[in-house]
Amino acid sequence: MEKTAKMIGFGVITWAVPFLSAFFFWTPSGAPLFNIITLKTIMLLLSSFTATFFLCIYFRGVKSSQFLKEGFLIGCLWLLINWALDFLFLIPMTHISTSTYFFQIGLRDLVIPMTSIGMGYLLSKY
Repeated sequence: MEKTAKMIGFGVITWAVPFLSAFFFWTPSGAPLFNIITLKTIMLLLSSFTATFFLCIYFRGVKSSQFLKEGFLIGCLWLLINWALDFLFLIPMTHISTSTYFFQIGLRDLVIPMTSIGMGYLLSKY
């Protein structure tokens, strides 16, 4: 149970850090402080850093024979958590359509399982 709680908790944090940080990049009237491409780049970098940081912590408790399996599992779980929380909070807040969300934001979340599976694979080899 502790492992499951850690996986879910870290997944929620990987969503919450960029989500909450984004509020600092908008004016009170709702205009971005930077051009939108720069803002999306900052958010992608922050999200990638946060996920990588928590993956490093998570993998410390994984048996070496399970690295690749765990990398796949946690990457898919965190992807689903990110998408679910975006559907609950981000989409209603921004009023964007589901297709716009997936093409502008949701696809970028695929970095999470790509990173976790790659990390799991690399760890399993050394």
